[in-house]
Amino acid sequence: MAFSTARTEYAVWGNKRVFMCDFANTGGSTGGAILTGLSTIERVIITGKGAAVHANAPVYNETLPKNGGSLTIVTDANVAGNVIAVGL
Repeated sequence: MAFSTARTEYAVWGNKRVFMCDFANTGGSTGGAILTGLSTIERVIITGKGAAVHANAPVYNETLPKNGGSLTIVTDANVAGNVIAVGL
């Protein structure tokens, strides 16, 4: 079971920092922690990707705003997707 991420962009938009990444679950994995590098996470957008509709939408398991840059997501087994996290 493996959960992996690959950062695709880290930028400043106005007075906010924006972290973007791709994630993938393999071997039956159902999510994991994403290290965003943000000091506070204020908003999150998660999108699943693939050739078919997923049974359940990926979700984040946090209360926002969240101090600290670790974001835990939960998905169906073997789902891949994208995350955008906005904060400070």
